[in-house]
Amino acid sequence: MENDADKITAAAATDADPDVAADTSPESTGVRFAPSEERLLKLRERNVNLDLLKVFAVLFIVIHHLTINNIGVDGVTFSFIADGAIPGGALTTVLVSEFIDAFVIIGVNIFFLISGYFSIHFKLSKVFSLLVKVYVYFCVGELIAYLAGLTSFDSPADAVIECLTAPAKYWFILVYVAISVFAPLFNKFVESLSAKGARYFTVVSLLLFCIVGFVADFFGEFIGTKEGYAPLWGFVVYIYGRLIARFGFGLKRKPSFWAVMYIVCALLNYAVVAAVTAAAGDGKWAWHLYSYNNPLVLAASVAFCMIFVTAKPLPAAGKAAKLIVTLAGRSLGVYLLHSNNPLISPYRAFLVDLCAADTLWLQYVLLLPDVLILFVALSAADFLFDKISTRPIAAFAGLLSRAIERLYAFILKIAGRLFGTDKEETPTP
Repeated sequence: MENDADKITAAAATDADPDVAADTSPESTGVRFAPSEERLLKLRERNVNLDLLKVFAVLFIVIHHLTINNIGVDGVTFSFIADGAIPGGALTTVLVSEFIDAFVIIGVNIFFLISGYFSIHFKLSKVFSLLVKVYVYFCVGELIAYLAGLTSFDSPADAVIECLTAPAKYWFILVYVAISVFAPLFNKFVESLSAKGARYFTVVSLLLFCIVGFVADFFGEFIGTKEGYAPLWGFVVYIYGRLIARFGFGLKRKPSFWAVMYIVCALLNYAVVAAVTAAAGDGKWAWHLYSYNNPLVLAASVAFCMIFVTAKPLPAAGKAAKLIVTLAGRSLGVYLLHSNNPLISPYRAFLVDLCAADTLWLQYVLLLPDVLILFVALSAADFLFDKISTRPIAAFAGLLSRAIERLYAFILKIAGRLFGTDKEETPTP
């Protein structure tokens, strides 16, 4: 999965083919394309801007997780008060954390948008490679944490169950796999739309999932968006990315316009969140207002993406471009290793100790260095894993894929014989 991510920016690694020969451009072939077709051809060229966007997205996710889980006073963090009243003395912590989160909560939506922007072409071998990485990272992390005395199990069976259910601990991975499976249908759907149809879909989907769904999610799971943590929301945002790529919505605006939009949406959302938090004294309101399907969060996500889409393309050659592309290719590994993974338990334990002491100012000062340390260290670990495992995993994935294809063909053949649909060709006289 990460090999494709090294070649093209897509959410956590799309499978779109980035290799397009130079002589396939409209100018060199003399073939004229419709504007949307010409734009799609250009998308297949190296776009370092989108690689850089991907780096920002994973950094935002790491900042978000450290802010809500590891910054607080006396162990009271933003996530601690997600379902209840804010203890006395913790309001300052919550308000500052909410301010930071207002600007970085967009990371997940950015990955879905990038995936749609380039489109995903489903490959079973890529999904298998992704799941192997999930299991290896989590199981190795559990083993190291157990040996270090940072975790324990009641029985060997509990340890086995914990490891076997590793993918369930990464909701984003499950949603991304679901998007990968259904992406061919979404791609065809977008291709079938006219510009007018695309506008209708956008308006209706925003109304249903981003307004009605956002309000309904506070009271229960009636729509299925689950505050943006569900496949349905990932599907919708993926389609938005495809629509931007195909129809070029927003490309006439300058990056400065989108930068202002991003800042305004983030600040407006924070103003609402802070006011409600201070007035209600209840963290669940703030938690809900930072849902991924909050209209302001989605608007900020799109605006931040468009800053990079509309900006002047960065050079595709040189050491800087190579570094950006390399770091972008590590985004999935960084996500897996830093989130719900006991591999970095010692470091997270250090941060928790800081949180338990009266060192709130120091926690905020150390936030950015902590994020950069994790990003560099985990990127290096992911790079080494890919170097060691890419070939054997790819070989095994290929064998598994062919075995499944043969099994599928065998089932179709048996079904054909049972139901009389397997017609043998008769030789022509």
